[in-house]
Amino acid sequence: MLFYPMTSAGLRFIRALYALELPQILQILGILNGNTSLKLSRLVAILVATLLTSAGFIHLLESSGDPWLDSHHKGHLSFFDCIYFLVVTMSTVGYGDVFMSTTLGRLYITGFIAIGLGMFATYVPEVVEIIINRERFSGQYKDEGKLHVVVCGHITLASVSAFMREFFHEDRGEVNIRVLFLGNFCPDQELEAFFSRWFMHVIFYQGSVLKRKDQDRVMMDKANACLILCDRYATDHHNEDVTNLIRVIAIKQFYPNTRVIVQMLKHYSKAYLQNVSNWEWSRGDGVICLAELKLGFMAQSCLVPGLSTLLANLFSMQGGPLE
Repeated sequence: MLFYPMTSAGLRFIRALYALELPQILQILGILNGNTSLKLSRLVAILVATLLTSAGFIHLLESSGDPWLDSHHKGHLSFFDCIYFLVVTMSTVGYGDVFMSTTLGRLYITGFIAIGLGMFATYVPEVVEIIINRERFSGQYKDEGKLHVVVCGHITLASVSAFMREFFHEDRGEVNIRVLFLGNFCPDQELEAFFSRWFMHVIFYQGSVLKRKDQDRVMMDKANACLILCDRYATDHHNEDVTNLIRVIAIKQFYPNTRVIVQMLKHYSKAYLQNVSNWEWSRGDGVICLAELKLGFMAQSCLVPGLSTLLANLFSMQGGPLE
């Protein structure tokens, strides 16, 4: 009878699991916008919720004592002592100044160690890596007296490598232009290794082109051009074009004189650009419609055989020795 009232009153610590919903709430409120911030908040929420809930279980077991003993041997650990004990245990430090006095507490911590150590070894290094990468890619570009272009939109290893292969092809001669990639994510190891190989020409900044402060970091006002890449393999072409259209509006809203070149998937998406404020063809603003190019090449090839091959060779560089 003594164990039941203590249990019913002490289960309030389960409320700590509500911390798992905090990242979603912050995202709805607009506080968290980027994927990296959302991922970081989820990892921290999992660690905090697990720590507080497990500390509550230990505190409950230690305060209740072993029910099969007549004396109900109880521990004298406070809730904060339990949190301290779990942190020391999961970090494998193990000072030994705090320990379990009851058999139930020892059984619980024996099972928790396997789970807690696994979570600590997995989530904590990931959190540290995200924080370090945010610091590494959160700098600001400084004017070095050379031209630079900003590339944003769908940035992946495939799209970036294809862009760099064409932009810096040896047949174009020496291209003294710095390429600044702006993406609202933390690059993976493969993409980071690619940027490291091109460190003389490429800088990656983590941020959103929809925010003015991130546009200022890449000096959008002084950029020779801003290129917006699209996802050619997107399942929803309309949604992909609308996303790029929003990027164009954000750039033209803050820096109307910046030249913008955007990729679109559907030909009818070009009509929306006419309604964008400060969009001017005379300034050099342009749109590349992939569907229109494909259909145009196919139609012209029917009239003039080999024309599509000729045009493709004019616009793309072919490497390797000629046979």
